[in-house]
Amino acid sequence: KIMKKFIVTFLLVLLFSSMAQAKECKGSPLEEKTIDLTLIKVIFKWKDCHGTLIYKDGSKYVGEFKKGKFSGQGTFTYKDGTTYFGEFVKGKSNGQGTRTSADGSKYVGEWKDNKKHGKGSFVNRLGAKYVGEWEDNIKHGQGIFTNQLGEKYEGEFAQGLYNGQGTFTNELGEKYEGEFAQGLYNGQ
Repeated sequence: KIMKKFIVTFLLVLLFSSMAQAKECKGSPLEEKTIDLTLIKVIFKWKDCHGTLIYKDGSKYVGEFKKGKFSGQGTFTYKDGTTYFGEFVKGKSNGQGTRTSADGSKYVGEWKDNKKHGKGSFVNRLGAKYVGEWEDNIKHGQGIFTNQLGEKYEGEFAQGLYNGQGTFTNELGEKYEGEFAQGLYNGQ
């Protein structure tokens, strides 16, 4: 918990310090009524500035722009209420960020090209939690998964499944240590 608080505090300090340095984008806030050449020309001119772009579907980006794209620190709010707060590179979530879905599930960690990628933690709306490595939005590598019943798996994941060496502990405290393959016990 201390590390999570540190990361959130660090991101907030980073966001506000970079926002204070960035000048306001000319024409910001800009509201999309239709996608036309005028809108594209205005956004393309947004370089090294801080702005607000409101889409006609109600989604909104507030943050830094470089060469007409979201780059730097920012917040994107989707039309369903889901938010992403963190780093952007060339219009995509890249680096450290937090995505909180409208249903209450939350991911805090590393992103690459709008996908969970690297180290991070995810808690779904039912309380199941995964802390570990991700690749292309899928649990992959070392991790710990605890479901809402209290069952826990600690070990290797591949393509989102228990795979490789690991330890599974059920809700009664009974353990299986050993090899897993495609989410199932694979051994004794």
